Amino acid sequence: MRRNPAQRGNAMIEMTLVGIPLMFMLLCIFEISRAMWVYNTMAHAVKEGVRFAVVHGQTCVSNPPSITNSCAKTVADVANRIKYMGIGIDGSITTVRFTSDAGAFDCLLNDCVNDVSLWPPAGGNGVGHWVGIKISAPFPTALAMLWPGVRQVSFAPFHVGASAGERIRF
Repeated sequence: MRRNPAQRGNAMIEMTLVGIPLMFMLLCIFEISRAMWVYNTMAHAVKEGVRFAVVHGQTCVSNPPSITNSCAKTVADVANRIKYMGIGIDGSITTVRFTSDAGAFDCLLNDCVNDVSLWPPAGGNGVGHWVGIKISAPFPTALAMLWPGVRQVSFAPFHVGASAGERIRF
């Protein structure tokens, strides 16, 4: 089959007109999926951190008279639980906010794992007291590496965050 010389290159032009939006759409689907994965990981890690804190309250075991209660946990214990359950979370840029009835404080996840202060603190670690954790991290997008130009392009990062809270049970 012979082609008309006026139609040469039509396939290349059609592929360009269809291919560029298609590749952009696939990249957007990839980025949205990655953001959803980060959110889901953070939500699971925070939920497990709060759960860890509420089951290790002031009276987490029924103590016979000769056994002392060793249930008190530190910020480092809870942060390590969050880090362990949040595989892939970058602790150097992830901000953690610990909240209880006795107050609240913020720290980076990597700094929290070295904090040996009790959490929840005294006055907020009894049965029925509220415990909450909120984490947030900037989400860098891969779209910046495809942006044409000579200099590095950085898009304003949006923050992915998750939070959980419960009352101390024991």
